[in-house]
Amino acid sequence: MVGLGGVGGMMVAKHLSDPLRTLEKFPVAKYLENHRAVAGAKFKGEVRVEADLGWKEGVGRLMVFTMPDDTRPIVVLIPAHLSNLYFSKGQSYLTELEVKEGGLIYANTCRKN
Repeated sequence: MVGLGGVGGMMVAKHLSDPLRTLEKFPVAKYLENHRAVAGAKFKGEVRVEADLGWKEGVGRLMVFTMPDDTRPIVVLIPAHLSNLYFSKGQSYLTELEVKEGGLIYANTCRKN
């Protein structure tokens, strides 16, 4: 019984410490309609790898992702500081996405789902 309480407490603590829990889901339709409407905002995204468009040293990797709720592709820059990640088509990740200048979507964080 005590073990169950400890496990439950750990799960609650993990959930409450997740920085993505308070972010809204990335609004694909709104972004595609007008990226300026979401510029500067941060969102969470459950993304699925569709394609790798290339990598540039010091800049990062440009990836094509889809989301479960809207399968239209979005292009996301995975910055150089996340270069330790390896992406394969079909893998799912949980990310913090931010729309920056010019409408380019950046992944500020990325972890395998």
